[in-house]
Amino acid sequence: MEVWLQESLDKEADEMFTNLEYTRRSLVYLKLLAKQYNLPFEETKSIVDRLFVNYLNLYEANPKEVSRILNETNFQERSALHEMLYTFLENEDSNYLGRAPFVNGIKQENGVYNIETKFGTINLKKASDHFMMTPSRFIFKKTLTGMCFDRTTEFVTTNPEYEAIVSYLPNVFAGGYYHAYAKKDDIIVDPACNGIFFNGTGEIIEEGKIIYQTTAEELKNESDDYDYPKLLVAAIKNSRKK
Repeated sequence: MEVWLQESLDKEADEMFTNLEYTRRSLVYLKLLAKQYNLPFEETKSIVDRLFVNYLNLYEANPKEVSRILNETNFQERSALHEMLYTFLENEDSNYLGRAPFVNGIKQENGVYNIETKFGTINLKKASDHFMMTPSRFIFKKTLTGMCFDRTTEFVTTNPEYEAIVSYLPNVFAGGYYHAYAKKDDIIVDPACNGIFFNGTGEIIEEGKIIYQTTAEELKNESDDYDYPKLLVAAIKNSRKK
């Protein structure tokens, strides 16, 4: 593997590991808090789900202590909101997302969720519903979570009026990670979370530093000689030129 690619992926891996350690540390303290106040603590299979489910449950009971615990580990609410949208768009449970202290209200109109947050209003719809009757529908029947580069590449190939964007998004606690989505004018499609954002409101979520923008046609010229998604490799290569 090229040194430049290995270095970039190693940096991301190190930051993801640090973020995971902060997540584990926060869960330890949240579990102790639950025990102290005789409150339930859910042991979900996914560590990310475990964090957010218990965060919401315990915050309702003791917001001051939960805030103190998470502030000590540099909890990023905007990043948490992005992560929580994955679960919200999967089950469309407004009670789940609406309990977050940074969400002020959720209304639905013509299939579009208007989510009032402390960062601004988000206009959001399930991408699988929006593209149900289009050639893109096959994309949203595949595995989405963790597959942002492949699904975004497929989406811009099917919808060439969109550009593929790669950014380095901040983690919930520490560091960041590479993430891909598609954009056309003021519309953002984030295939990995099955979301389509309208009226420029996707910028509230996709807040990372943009390192690469390309079209499906331009991406064809990039190398396939790596064991990583072409879009990711092209983005890292491009970022090193700046």
